[in-house]
Amino acid sequence: MAMALCLTTGVALAYPLDSVMKRLEKLEADNRKLREEIELLKAERKIGAPRAGAPAPKGAIAEFVKFDPKFGYEILEPTTNVNRKQRLILDR
Repeated sequence: MAMALCLTTGVALAYPLDSVMKRLEKLEADNRKLREEIELLKAERKIGAPRAGAPAPKGAIAEFVKFDPKFGYEILEPTTNVNRKQRLILDR
């Protein structure tokens, strides 16, 4: 039965080498299994991910962001609608 030696205190620890080797083998097996799962998840992600710039399906609304220069001016210009900005935002 082999014993491990603690280098900082010089005291022999009662960990048999074979139990340490069993733990190491178990950890390596778990690590291998987790790496395989990670690779499967990466492969699924590549297959299932939509491509950037893919056209919108037929009948779908393609506009998500609209540009309204009149509203932008009314909100950002400090001299227009001074007392009515909150109401203007709520109305929009």
